Amino acid sequence: MTIHSNCALAVACGIGAISTAQVCNPTSIDAAVEQTLADFPSLLEGACLLVGDADGILYEGYFGSYGPETSIPLASASKLISAVAVMTLIDSDAIDPHAPIVEYLPEMFAYSRAGLIKPMMTVDEMYSMTSGLSGDAGDTILSDLSLTLEEAVDLIATTVVPAALPGNELNYSGLGMHTTGYLCEVISGMPFDAFYRETVSVPLNTPSIAWDGLGETQNFRPSGGGASNARDYGRVLRMLSRGGELDGVRLLSPEAVESMYAERTVGLPYGDVPADAARYGWGYAFGQWVEHRDDQGNPTVLTSPGAFGTSPWIDLEDGYWGVFMVDGIGALVRDHFFEIREAVEQQIIHAECTPCQIDFNHDGVLDLNDIAAFSIFGQSGDRRGDLTGDEVFDLADIARFIETFTAGCLL
Repeated sequence: MTIHSNCALAVACGIGAISTAQVCNPTSIDAAVEQTLADFPSLLEGACLLVGDADGILYEGYFGSYGPETSIPLASASKLISAVAVMTLIDSDAIDPHAPIVEYLPEMFAYSRAGLIKPMMTVDEMYSMTSGLSGDAGDTILSDLSLTLEEAVDLIATTVVPAALPGNELNYSGLGMHTTGYLCEVISGMPFDAFYRETVSVPLNTPSIAWDGLGETQNFRPSGGGASNARDYGRVLRMLSRGGELDGVRLLSPEAVESMYAERTVGLPYGDVPADAARYGWGYAFGQWVEHRDDQGNPTVLTSPGAFGTSPWIDLEDGYWGVFMVDGIGALVRDHFFEIREAVEQQIIHAECTPCQIDFNHDGVLDLNDIAAFSIFGQSGDRRGDLTGDEVFDLADIARFIETFTAGCLL
């Protein structure tokens, strides 16, 4: 379609001079992300930060070489989004989350092959790090790109020695999630990537989410092999914030979403866990860490940080979500992530102002610069120009821009 020029948009917006409508000015957020890149110039090529709530995007920023279409490997940030796919099977009663895995995979996890402990693992335990399987005991199995997922799980069944009885200890491990991933293949009759695409990506319209983030393989890794851009990952988080529904599509029941947030590890001892978990007393829910709790012990902030630095979070207390994406070393950028999140809290979540979707340069003012940016986004197919969220740039987006601009971003 023909895109309006900057001047035409300015006339349509009814301005002859710069608008002075004030919105949230997230300069400290931008500065915190830019500082992260500056501190690791040889490690990080770019970064992106997306923040939103149930109603939509509150902040969107791209830095360095990253843009809206940049898709990067997620590492352990994959756990949260794979948990959503598993929960669809639980929600539809295709999986009983508390049934022993031997009931679903009786030959593979026969006691004569798998021993007396592993056959009793449940899906709920395997997605809450309480299966008894430990740490890197089978990491070579998970990372072997030459295997199929079925072959990898058969090796888990026959060669991995449990560190604890199921349900008795918190051990951070991808082995249980790997096993559940194969169960998804068996139940759906599809490879895990196709299962995920049909179950989550198609209904939520998240085409960039893929399961070859660590290399092309049939040994799909639900605990760490995902890849995504920020917008698509954000759509999964927004769906969860809306109780399982997005754009008229109900993926999960509200009860299923609530169950994902429930902490499973209260009172359990730590086994093999990351340093942050032990240092801060984190627990585990379904596919995500419980980072903070209220006075009654209810989870208020959940997260699923990855080894490369990508870190999503869901803040139930303040009613928002976010994802910070980089492809580097998570341990090095972890403190920077906390600083970025603190800036988000101060500049947007707890600020006495309204974030504005069309304040594209984050200067807190709606003016000709934002009109120019919107025009460029539309002409280039940049997803930031898709204000209506229908993945198409058209007259509806132009109308939304004009309406929002002339209202001073008070809609």
